[in-house]
Amino acid sequence: KDARTVFQDLISSYPSSPRIADARFAEAKTYAVEGDDSVAIQKHDQWLGSYTNHILRPQVEFQRAVLLGKTGQATNALTAFSQFVTKYPTDPLAPAAQTWVADHYHDQQLWPLAEQNYQRVFQNTNWAGTLLAYQARLMAANTAFRRQGYSDARSYLTNVLNDPKCPLEMQPRAWFALGGVF
Repeated sequence: KDARTVFQDLISSYPSSPRIADARFAEAKTYAVEGDDSVAIQKHDQWLGSYTNHILRPQVEFQRAVLLGKTGQATNALTAFSQFVTKYPTDPLAPAAQTWVADHYHDQQLWPLAEQNYQRVFQNTNWAGTLLAYQARLMAANTAFRRQGYSDARSYLTNVLNDPKCPLEMQPRAWFALGGVF
């Protein structure tokens, strides 16, 4: 609450400051930190309505989508994350947004859709080699296994294990999963 007061003071004291958009975004985040996600969403909506071309727009849209998911608005969050990936494919948050989409389908036990969306993470050349890409490949193996596509699951896992750039922390998980497939 103290932080919000500081941001509100900045906004009222310096209404023409180039940092007003930053302060409004920071103010919106304080509501989420306090657990008042519905007000945080409203503040993000107001921010998005006011700053249509601001450099922070991808971050605000992403945070809003996170809050929608957190408040149980899964359909709206799914739409927001899907649109985010389409609108900002090279943004550093795009692989996380695509992973959220895949995780959503996984949670719904919609295995083919989950697998397809995990594939989008690790097949995207902009995201290749990231930890999320390796995690997505493991999750694609998991979804293939759940839909009884054992050869696909094995293929995903052997690709991880044969990749010399695979992070060491991913290898035990891949080996364990491969044992489960066999």
